Amino acid sequence: MAYGLVNDSGAREQYTASIGETNFAYPFEIFADGDLIVWLTPNGQEPDPVLDLLVLNTNYTVTGAGAEGGGDVVLVVAATGGDVITIERDLPIERLVDYSVGGDFSGLSINQQLDKLTMTQQQNESVNETRQLTYLPTDQLTTGDTNLPKLETDQIWAKSAAGGIIAATIEESTGWSTLRSELANELSGTDGARIVGYYDSVRGSETVKDKLDAATDLPVPDTTSIVHDPVTPSKQMRIDVGAVSAATVRVLTIPDKDIDLTPASIAEVEAETVDNKFIAPANAKYQKGIAKAWATFDGNGVVTIKHSHNITSIVRNGTGVYTITWSVAFTDANWLFLMSAEAPLVGAADDRGYWYPTSTKSANSVQIELVDHGDVARDSNLISVMAFGLLA
Repeated sequence: MAYGLVNDSGAREQYTASIGETNFAYPFEIFADGDLIVWLTPNGQEPDPVLDLLVLNTNYTVTGAGAEGGGDVVLVVAATGGDVITIERDLPIERLVDYSVGGDFSGLSINQQLDKLTMTQQQNESVNETRQLTYLPTDQLTTGDTNLPKLETDQIWAKSAAGGIIAATIEESTGWSTLRSELANELSGTDGARIVGYYDSVRGSETVKDKLDAATDLPVPDTTSIVHDPVTPSKQMRIDVGAVSAATVRVLTIPDKDIDLTPASIAEVEAETVDNKFIAPANAKYQKGIAKAWATFDGNGVVTIKHSHNITSIVRNGTGVYTITWSVAFTDANWLFLMSAEAPLVGAADDRGYWYPTSTKSANSVQIELVDHGDVARDSNLISVMAFGLLA
């Protein structure tokens, strides 16, 4: 370097590296490779002046020592995209040349000492401008604004009413300890649970943030309750999708009306006026349009019921006479009855015959009789009956 020429520049450069980048320029003069300090802060990590410090000739090399305008720091291993490279000049603050009275006075020597003096001044200026707190040049300062008192434990600097800077003690509000205890509780329905929604110190490293993140990361697992009763939080609801095939999305379509998940009552099923409730299987028999009771049976001698619904028993009272008893009775005897029988009737001379309910028709049962065309009571190998009406 031609001593005596020191450019007006700072003593610090910082870069955000691109993927695979190795060369990073420093635009200020140095005497030797060791006059630089270099840090590499990995992408996404907090700066650490100890862990990030690179070692000369191990992690990087230097070009341009002794040249005007500086040179390059060259990484041995290329940087990762987003790494932060920080370069600072760090000349030792020392004087190793002494001029004796009457001795030689070399221009080279004095230029070198003046260059080092100028460079150390640049280092100080760089630190002041880039790493120290300072006021704006246009701030109006008064006496005491720049005097900082010593801080003790739990103290911060604060501006007093008189205008000076004081060491203020941080006093914790009594409400903080109450809040902490509430957040730490695990009792359902208590204040702490309502403040943050969930707190769990039993299952290991799970934190409140973890739970909140999980709850807002849709879709949530079907083991997570999605709503709970505001009075009794233990009353909860979740949607179980365990029966859905893998890689399958099932869609629940909500109509443009309020949906009541309470099963329709018997009265509502019979009235057929409610259209926003479902009919429980146990109440399906109360719909008007379906048979409330029915059966098909062999009535020849010993009664054999083949299939039936809402039938308690079928008793053969005599030839061609049967009593059918309902499991659930009708509200009264005014129900509709239909029946048929296989022809010819047992022992009849031809296919002609007829059948009818007798006068013993009630809300609980009905008696039927089968006769041939000569009014002779006859059994049948296959009898079918149906009843329609309102069940009790």
